[in-house]
Amino acid sequence: MGKFITLFICIASSFLCFAQQGLFLREMTTSDDYEFVGYEYGANNLVSAVHDSVVNQYSVIDSITYNDLDQQVRLDGWQLMTDYWKLVYYIEYSYNSQGLVASRSNYNFFENQWQLGGIYTYEYNSGGQIVFTELTMGGEPFQRIEYEYADGKLYSEVWSYQYPFSYQFEVSEKYNYEYDENGRVSIVRDSLYDDYYGFSYNGKTTYAYDAAGNCLSKIDYDQHDDVVEKAIYTFDEQLGLVADAHLPSHPELDHPVFYGNVNLYVKEAWYTLDVEHVLQYVCDYDYTYDYVTSVADNQINGLSVYPNPASNHVVVNGCRGSELTISGVLGNVVLSGSVDYDSQVIDVSHLPAGVYVMKAGEKSTRFVVR
Repeated sequence: MGKFITLFICIASSFLCFAQQGLFLREMTTSDDYEFVGYEYGANNLVSAVHDSVVNQYSVIDSITYNDLDQQVRLDGWQLMTDYWKLVYYIEYSYNSQGLVASRSNYNFFENQWQLGGIYTYEYNSGGQIVFTELTMGGEPFQRIEYEYADGKLYSEVWSYQYPFSYQFEVSEKYNYEYDENGRVSIVRDSLYDDYYGFSYNGKTTYAYDAAGNCLSKIDYDQHDDVVEKAIYTFDEQLGLVADAHLPSHPELDHPVFYGNVNLYVKEAWYTLDVEHVLQYVCDYDYTYDYVTSVADNQINGLSVYPNPASNHVVVNGCRGSELTISGVLGNVVLSGSVDYDSQVIDVSHLPAGVYVMKAGEKSTRFVVR
């Protein structure tokens, strides 16, 4: 029986059963079936993994590890190669005494070893608002962002870069924020900096809201005020409230974004320019939610497996340093191998539907493939 090399995604996060019932965002898919983003939840209803796939291009799983304070401290990025999953990057996060992210360090596997890429560091004011960001590459400062506030609201961001051999930071871009009468962001203006002309207008992004505060649209314009990209949002008042739902927090992706909404989105229509620079509808992003009404106990003798029932893969925790086997109910072993990680993702898509027994040392549990 072969090892699990091509069957496991070896990850460090904990995939557990739901801690309590509620409404969960489970996936976001495009109407043309081109892209799929799925969310898995674990302890304390925190997102434990995000599966992002684009047809015929890539399939990636980002697994997220938390500390005892439920802070995201590590993200592992696994990419599906021809017949196996490979860890291609990981990111570590640290926190300050305010409980806010103090640093972000990115590692990539290059020339047969892990190498540190960029390090972001962050500074905040006493109110917890970010005031300064710096990116260092190879130990040298490369990018800086300074944030200014007025009446407690973000007023501007100034981006600066230190280009090779320049030995000083040069202002590159500035974003100015404007708000409506209800204190919501209505316009973000983009300006580029030139040593001779100073700041010049480079476009804007506008936001429109309904009376309840739900964002209805986000539109990007170029320096000529021509629309270059547009998102139109649809929500369902009967589905539930954002405040009552469990939504995934991913430190690296900008989806999903609810802009401080009251109601949950069910659809996002996306428009962008084609090769002829004409604005065209591309697709809808459809949001799917699950309402969990009961709590399933997927753990027996310290070994947990999720999801259960499963169709494509299961994630098992509590088996590090063990010889793990999966057997049919009659005792026939269908998979086996040694486990060197805290958590493993096992491909079960090739197994016939039925009940299986998983054992790791003295621990065991059952799960269902459907």
